[in-house]
Amino acid sequence: DSLWTCGNLERSNPDAHSHISEIRSLLKSGKIEQAQKMTKECLFSRMPHAAHYEPLGQVWIEKSEKIQGNYKRILNLDTAIGNIVFKNQNGICEKREFFLSAPDNVLVYRIQSENDKKQSFDIYLTRRDISRGRSISYVEDIFIEDHVIFLVGSNKSRKNSIDYAMGLTIRTDGMIKKRGSRMVVEKASEVIVYVTGRTS
Repeated sequence: DSLWTCGNLERSNPDAHSHISEIRSLLKSGKIEQAQKMTKECLFSRMPHAAHYEPLGQVWIEKSEKIQGNYKRILNLDTAIGNIVFKNQNGICEKREFFLSAPDNVLVYRIQSENDKKQSFDIYLTRRDISRGRSISYVEDIFIEDHVIFLVGSNKSRKNSIDYAMGLTIRTDGMIKKRGSRMVVEKASEVIVYVTGRTS
């Protein structure tokens, strides 16, 4: 919620203070249309559009097995824990469990298979603007260091740009390999993914 298309904007209309009493006088004398016209000219923001929220990034889990059926998504409002359960094409039931911790600024996402069946997948980060007509958003670098995938950059606004960083790490009983900007998880019965982010 702190990544915008630019930093702080001064959108105040500099003519507001010197014309407010005139607008009030027009309203009191019943000259509504004139007051409305002057309000648009003198009170409205200099820039009609505020800065927009931007996505920090997305986490991708890429597996060879596809979802086959029995797909359920559940959110327990008492515990604030979400669950996804489904069967993959091999008939194995997979379970995902997740929650967000505001004090720790972290998303925790656990992946398990029934009967501790081993699974393998790639996990990686991208940054895409999902607004209509837009695709990739700017990223300066995506790299892995000390078992953490980092996605970093700046929104490159000419004025008041915002720097951002997103980090992902995992804990698992399987093996982890680094390939480019991806982590490859192999032979894991449980994977816990931790995701966090910061902006300037």
